[in-house]
Amino acid sequence: MTTLILRIYEMMRRHRLLCLLSFIVVTLLLLLSLLRLDFKEDISDFLPLDSRHQHALKVYQDISGANRLFALFQYRDTTQADPDVMVSAIEAFTSKLEERDTTGMVRDLVAQVDITKAQEVSAFVYGHIPYFLTVADYERMDSLVAQTDFVGRQLEQDKQLLMFPVGGLLVENLQRDPLNLFTPVVTQLQRASGEMRYEQYDGYIFSPDMQRAVVMMSTPYGASETENNSRLIAMLDEVKTTVGAFLTLVPLKSAALRDLGLFSSFLLVGTILFVLLYLPHLARKPQKNGSLFLARLGNVRLEEKHWLVAAILVLTVFFGYFSFRTSFDSNMSHINYMTDEQKTDMAYFQQLMAGGMAQQKVNVVSTGSTADSALDQSLRIQPQLAALRDSGLVDDLAGCTRFLCSQAEQQERLQRWQEWVNRHGEKLLTGLQTEGRKAGFTEGSFDEFNQILNADYQPQDIAYFNVLTSALFSQNVSLDSLAHDYSVVDVLTLREGLMPEDLDQRLANLGDASYAFDIGRMNSAVANSLSDDFNYIGWACGFIVFFFLWFSFRSLKLAMLSFLPMAISWVWILGLMGLLDMQFNIVNVILATFIFGQGDDYTIFMTEGAVYEQKYQRPILASYKHSIILSALIMFIGIGTLIVARHPIPPCARWPR
Repeated sequence: MTTLILRIYEMMRRHRLLCLLSFIVVTLLLLLSLLRLDFKEDISDFLPLDSRHQHALKVYQDISGANRLFALFQYRDTTQADPDVMVSAIEAFTSKLEERDTTGMVRDLVAQVDITKAQEVSAFVYGHIPYFLTVADYERMDSLVAQTDFVGRQLEQDKQLLMFPVGGLLVENLQRDPLNLFTPVVTQLQRASGEMRYEQYDGYIFSPDMQRAVVMMSTPYGASETENNSRLIAMLDEVKTTVGAFLTLVPLKSAALRDLGLFSSFLLVGTILFVLLYLPHLARKPQKNGSLFLARLGNVRLEEKHWLVAAILVLTVFFGYFSFRTSFDSNMSHINYMTDEQKTDMAYFQQLMAGGMAQQKVNVVSTGSTADSALDQSLRIQPQLAALRDSGLVDDLAGCTRFLCSQAEQQERLQRWQEWVNRHGEKLLTGLQTEGRKAGFTEGSFDEFNQILNADYQPQDIAYFNVLTSALFSQNVSLDSLAHDYSVVDVLTLREGLMPEDLDQRLANLGDASYAFDIGRMNSAVANSLSDDFNYIGWACGFIVFFFLWFSFRSLKLAMLSFLPMAISWVWILGLMGLLDMQFNIVNVILATFIFGQGDDYTIFMTEGAVYEQKYQRPILASYKHSIILSALIMFIGIGTLIVARHPIPPCARWPR
């Protein structure tokens, strides 16, 4: 290899034009390749997830509302609260936001409870009630219709109800369902609207203690789109103001770490080729000596200072003891930058959205290559999930199969509907006309009920029910038509005191197309996998560096002597982290490869220098030390600047190599 490099050097030295042209061509080709690079910010690529966990994470991101934003309004002095002042602030905020947002960065701005949307959903459900009725509903309705004077008694109840001050929505619902046959089905939608606790003040949304007001909005940008989100936050702020070792990463299960390993390896290869082929032609003999301080520092022979060697041995034992305390931080939230105030607000909203309950939740995902297959699978496992609720293990089962089902299931429901209408429709309409006149209702009061009974219903695809999926069931469906990946999610709220693992045996037989996950244990699985990867990095880097040293020096003794400083430095780093209660995480664990890689370079320089001095009796080790000290200082300055970073991760990455 050395002979080949020297021949290339001689050829380029004799043909300077060829050297220059080759350098220009290679540089241009690499620049063209650089234009193909894109920037990906998805943090999930850092996570070493298998296909099931990867899918679970994708589903959770879809259903958890990661694109939702909350604007919080409160007094700086939290002991004060004036709802009228906060309402004025909200109105000013929404007005300015609509004025400034000319590019549609904010969508679905909600400052008040949207009565219009509630009316729209209610009208849709009543107008399509046959799609949502089950066998149990028909049994209930049959028992009601069979009662003596059922129509007359129900209309009398309606009349009494209308004597009280009631809202327009209730009046509309009475016109659609005067016999209260379908209302129990519609009321189940309230459970699907979420458990967020709030109070209304002039229609505006306040916390239960009336201390804070909330404005909700969504954005088309994903949580990882930093550039777009930065522009969005800047606009909101403006509105608020007016109002080697690297190759060991390649076999890892984390896509981002694999990419980092390949990128770093190619970077090193490119650097080596440039240094060997082109840099010698650019180098010039220095006109004067370098820094006298660094030169003197390089001439110091530490191996001759026995007290220093003894101190290093003692410190190594000391740090070795604390190195066993080093652990891996698997909590991904710790690598997010949030102020204390933001953390407090986040905890507040989590409590608000959870309805004040601290019970564990388990997500049961049913998958399919089409929306219908996923819906059918979810419907298929409903008896098993209902059994968990009936047994008392689950307090609540929140799903969507009552209102969203496949076209095959729709066909069966519509057929049952037609049979029911054939049995009771004419009798009910005649009774309404007769008993309605007796009760004082005007002609045509129940035309909408008549239309519901006589309308023509046909099976529809899931897009037809977008009114429901967008307003109520966004947390129950994950639809990716491009990837042919459809998922339906049932959320189980466990009995207080139960943990997700208590249901493992009961949820083990859901079938290949369904699986259960909870966030806590998914994070634990990620942590275990990350810890395994971390251990792999350490051992793989160590073995690769050691065998590389052995291969380079062709001497086991020299390889062991060269590897020893790196092993000691690693013990020191682990010991310091354990002593200072610092943990590894998904970000700074990458620095383990830098530690081995940089240590590999330095130890080779020192060993080569020592071997050269011993063989040729010429002092060269001091110049090697000078280069190493200069390189270490440059790196220390570059990495050391991270200590002043406000983000919690960079300070953890400042350790010198």
